[in-house]
Formats: sequence, structure tokens, C-alpha cells
Amino acid sequence: MSTDSNSPLPKPEGRFKTWAASDKSLVACLMLASGVLLAFFLTPIFRGRLPVHGDLGWFELPIRHYYAKCLQEGVPIDWVPHLFGGFFLTGEGQHGPYHPLHWLMYRWLPFDQAYGIEVVLPMVLVLAGMVVFLRKHIGRGGAWMGGLLAAFSLQFVQHTQQPQLTTILAHIPWLLWAIDVGAYATSLQLKCRSCVGIALLTGSMILLGHPQSLWMSMITAAFYAAYVLTQQRAGWRSWALVIGGMLLGLCVGAVQLFATYSVFASSTRAAGDRYILPHPVIESEAFLDVVAPYRTRMVFLTTYLGAAPLLLTLWWLTAAYHRSAAPATSSSNEAETRSPPASSRSLLHLSIWAFAFVVLSAVLSMGLNGKLYYLQFWLPVAGTLRAPCRYLTLTQFGMAIISAVAFSRLMVTTRDKIKTPWRHLTLPWLAFVGSVVMALIIAKEMNYKQADRHIQAQFYMGPVMIGIAALGLTLAARGIRAGLYILVIWTALDLGFFSVADIRTDVCWRKLPTFDQFVARLALPPDHKGRFADWGTPGVWILPQVDTTSLLLNYRAITGYAGLYPNKRLIYSDLNSLRVADVSWFWQPANMDSLVAGVKTPKNEGWCPVPNPLPRVRLVSKTQTSDTPETDINRIDVDTTALVTHAIDVPPSTPGTATLADDQPQRISVNVDAPDRQLLVLSESFDGAWQTRIDGQPTTTERVNGDFMGCVVPAGKHRVDFEFQSGGIYYGRIVSLLALGGCLIAACATLFGGRKRQAST
Repeated sequence: MSTDSNSPLPKPEGRFKTWAASDKSLVACLMLASGVLLAFFLTPIFRGRLPVHGDLGWFELPIRHYYAKCLQEGVPIDWVPHLFGGFFLTGEGQHGPYHPLHWLMYRWLPFDQAYGIEVVLPMVLVLAGMVVFLRKHIGRGGAWMGGLLAAFSLQFVQHTQQPQLTTILAHIPWLLWAIDVGAYATSLQLKCRSCVGIALLTGSMILLGHPQSLWMSMITAAFYAAYVLTQQRAGWRSWALVIGGMLLGLCVGAVQLFATYSVFASSTRAAGDRYILPHPVIESEAFLDVVAPYRTRMVFLTTYLGAAPLLLTLWWLTAAYHRSAAPATSSSNEAETRSPPASSRSLLHLSIWAFAFVVLSAVLSMGLNGKLYYLQFWLPVAGTLRAPCRYLTLTQFGMAIISAVAFSRLMVTTRDKIKTPWRHLTLPWLAFVGSVVMALIIAKEMNYKQADRHIQAQFYMGPVMIGIAALGLTLAARGIRAGLYILVIWTALDLGFFSVADIRTDVCWRKLPTFDQFVARLALPPDHKGRFADWGTPGVWILPQVDTTSLLLNYRAITGYAGLYPNKRLIYSDLNSLRVADVSWFWQPANMDSLVAGVKTPKNEGWCPVPNPLPRVRLVSKTQTSDTPETDINRIDVDTTALVTHAIDVPPSTPGTATLADDQPQRISVNVDAPDRQLLVLSESFDGAWQTRIDGQPTTTERVNGDFMGCVVPAGKHRVDFEFQSGGIYYGRIVSLLALGGCLIAACATLFGGRKRQAST
């Protein structure tokens, strides 16, 4: 087979050209369906409305607003004093502050536009990426079908409430395309470009943060690279360039990688019981949902993959090796006709990889119940990632690839009027029978009544969706062109019903608030004095009500919501713990005993004042060494005494005065006037990255009262400066810039080197 040095994949030959060619009307239909579904998300964004369902309102919107405000005011972005009494926000790793795209959008665009673009952009990226990745394999028709299914699959759409996750996953098809370039390229120049592309894509994912989606993307790329390079019998150069590209990408993202690791080491994720982390998971019986889309109400735990992907995959299981549906070859050797022709070998390899990937990701989504997850469970860092159910997003990605290949084969079948054997339709129609049985069982068990009149909740929707898709598949498999249009139209409706406008989630893109409307409905404390605490509802896992959203109006909280919760030594339901944390208010739910012992609260829900909260900065002349501050804090007079980690020599004296001179997110200055050597106490969370100077001279930063910091000051008037200087950020920036510079030099070398070589020839 001849190859094109400018193309990563072999040239199609013979009738493979017919197979790879796209039907213009079908492509137009697929593009229209993609445009309509995408318009559903874009329309409210263009009207200045903000998606705020789930994590978008609880976490993403406030963090992005704080980030944009810091960029526009020239304020450091790494430390946020408004959460957890002070928090290393960059290290938490879920908003990608050092990603160039985020910096450009939130620095130069109006906030609502930048935020809306970030939420919707992953759908565009994964759609375009799938088209680019699959087009060389199967042509535009199948590629657009794969893009449609991947971009608007149920799991991907419902995870739009976590845009950092979906944006990282949207890199996957582009990363697979870059690996293809390196695997199939015949010139070293093209392989080097592939290496640079892999490095930049990997670095981009790391800079976006979100460790779990990064892990999922990397194992997807590694699994694909290993399979393709093995099938191609690639030499050591190809292996070295792919692996080198990934390693170089790790260096590009070093600024985020170093910061996240430092926070992980001091988080509850690292210190907690690992056996409770692999949750939630997909239960084995939940896979019945593939034929019953209405069955599971917990959207992240549903396994409904769509009618068309399911049936196309089942059909392809038997049709993949069928000779009559494969592109013809010029060879008349009988042995060759029994096996897949050489021109379709890459498609067969792609299908085998996708099948294996679907099974692998589906089993991993079951967590420890699937046993395979134990391989990840015992790995450092990766073993503490939560929510194995998110692997189902990868399952749907793999199903989209298989469906795209099968749809491409059906296009050839109808074009050439080929009738595939009826036995190839056995599995798809068995799926329809299974959907009917499931519908009858559920209707009987639930004593079904049509109280919920929404069409998505009706028990008969499974048989309807799968039945009509099976009809379209049957017509196409028997050479009737109308079947393809039925599959396309029904796929768009299926995605619209059970993904884009799914009633099982809080997604309601038709009634989105403006920024001012969202802020107006927040139940915030009566004033900005001190901090507040909001634990949500005790006893059940319900997200905090306002502690993170308080960032929007510059309130400060001792609680918070994040992926990596910082370790706290104090128990903030104790009155003394709240007082030393400068907490002035806490939220009390209705009809419950007081959440804080010793504080009387009204029966109705509302904000309750904390009696006598201590000031943010103060001087004390009494200290007590403690290894258990969570209990010792209730045994001391917190007005006059502070807990420390080691003996500190401060003589008894009258406490001096301490006044805040400057209170910025990463720089706090205090003017003190002490009659003798005393301990300055600051109610800002302790972190090893805080550096302290007295009158410009470095001094030791002490951990005080378990969670906070301070320093010993000499007698007299002095200026004390606390500055957050993370070594991970400092050295990470250097490594990232050097790696990025290496990528740019390599890219320029391959580009101009290729032009010079062409000119000389």
C-alpha cells in the first residue's frame, strides 16, 4: 500500500475511497443536528445568562469571579482568604489559573461572556476533535456521527457543571489524533511534530487542573498509544517520541502539578480513610439502564448510552468481519478474502481498541466492586481519586468511536445496495426485546401511574427509543438509504430527550439567571464583620449553602467547598474554635438543636451570632504547648492564651496592641506595639509557604491554635509582614516556561527545517 508522507494515515485505495467518502446530505444532516443541540447551550449565554446548576453555582462561578477580579486588579491569584480561613486555591487544582486560555478570557472579556464560553467550549472542542481524529479513518460522515455522540452524550453533558473536567476530557480526541500522526508518519519531521503536539496537549490538560479527569485522559492516551504502536510494529523512535511528548507535557504543566501535590499532601484526601473514597460507583445491576433510560434518577449513576450507540455497537460486533460489507481488494487470494483486507485493517484495529476501552472503563466505573479498580487503588495519589462512576464518560466516548465506524460501514452498505445477513441484526433486536421486558417489569413493580407527565419519565420510552433506532438500523443494513436518516434524526432526538434536556438533573438552560439575579438570592450573613460558618445540613451529604458563593460579595468563611479539603485540627462546632477563628456568624437550620454547644438559637433557620469573637490580629503573653489542639482549645482561656507546637519563651506581661496595616490575599501587614516579648496571633490558616518578616528581617512563622499562624515579636513598635511564597509555584513556573520554550523551539525547528529541505530539493 502506498503512503503519503504528509498524512499520518495510509492512503485509501480502491473501493476504500468509496467507503471513506462522505455523503454530503448525511453530513449536512449531522452538522445541523450538532448545531441545533449546541445552540440550546449557546443561546442563553449570548443573552448574558449564567448556568449555575450544581457545582457551577456552588463552586465554579464564585471561584472564576474571584479569579477574574484578581487579574483585573493585579492581585495575586494563588491564595484565597475567603475559604477555610485561608486556602491555597491554585493547589486545589480545579480552575486552571495558569492556563493561557483562562488568563486571556478572564482578563480581557466581560466576566459573563468568559464564564459562559468556558462552560460550553468543551462541547465544541470534543465535537471538532472527534471529527479531526476519525475523519482520516472513516471519512466525514462517520466522523460527524462520532462527534455528535461524544459531545452530547449524557455523561459529558451532565458534567458541564464541572467545566474543568469536561475541558480536560475534550483534549482526548486531539491527543489521540496527535498519537496517530506519530504512529503512522513515515518521516522523522512529522513524528517530531507529533511529539510537540502531544506535549502541548498534555501540558494544557495539567494546567487546567482537576486530577481525576487528567488521570482518566492520560490512561486513555497511554492505552491507545500502546495499542497503535504495537499494531504498527513501530520502532523505538516512535515509542520514544510519544513517551517523550507526554513527559515534556508534564514539565509544561509543572506549575500546576507542583502546587496540587503540595495541597494534596495536607488535605483530608491524603489523610482520610482511602476505602471510603472510591464512591459513588456504578452498581452492576445499573447496566440494565442501557435499555431503560428512565430507570435511574441519579444522573451520574445512569448507564444509558443512547439507543443508536447501543444498537450500532451490537450490530458491529457481528458485522465487523463480514466480507461482503468490507471494501474489496484487488487480490484474488482466497486466504486474503477470509480476513479483513489491508485497506480496512486500521479500522479493525480502531474498533478492537474501542471495544476493549469500553469494557475497561465500564469495569473501572464499578470501583472496587469491579476488582480491576484495585490496580488504581494501590497507586499513590491516583488511588485516592473519588467517584469511579465518572469512568462511564470514557465508556460513552468509546461507544461513540464504535458507533462512528459502524455508521460509516452502513453508509457503504446503503450506497452499494448491499444486504447484510439477517443474523447480524440479532443482537440489536434482542436489545429491543430486553427494553420491552424491562419496561413491563418496572411498570408492574412500581404500580406505574402517569403522575409524572414528562415524556422522559414514561416507562415505554425505552422500547420506543430503541425500537425506532432498531428499525433504522435494519433498513440501513438491508441497503435502504432511508435507514441512515432515521438513525441520524433519531439520534439527535435521543440526545435531546435524555442528555441535553434531561429532567433528572438540575440543568435548566431555559431559565438561567443573570449575575445580579444569582447574587440577589444568596442568603448571606447580616454584615462583613469577621467570618462565618455554614456546614449545610448535618447527618447527610449536602453541599454547603453559601460559604463559597460568599466570594461574590467579599465575605469570608471558615468553612468551604472544594475537591481537596484542607486538614483542620480544630472542630468548628466548638465555641472556642469559632472565637479564635474570628467567626461572627453561623448558619442554624430550622427545627434542630444548636450546631454550636452553649449557644442559644431560634427555632427558625437563620444566621446566629457567635458571642465575643476574637479579633483577626492580637498579641498574647501566655502560650501552652499542645499536640491535640482540638481538645485543648476548650481547656484554656482563649482571650489570653494561645496553643503552640513547641515551647515559646514569652514572659508574663500586659498584651500590647496589634493593628492591621494591609490585608491582601497573599500579603498581610500588622503594626504592633508590645511592652515585652509577645506572640502575635493572626487568624489566617497556617501554611508552610507563609514567610514572615519583622521590620524587613526574616523570622519563624509559628503554627498557633492548631490551624492558624503567628510569630514572636520583640518589645517595642514593629512592622510585621506575612507573605505567601509557594515554592511549588516559583519552581513550577521556571520548569513550565523552560519546557514551553523547548516545545516552541522544537516546533520551529521542524517547521523551518522542513521548508528548507523542500527548497533545497
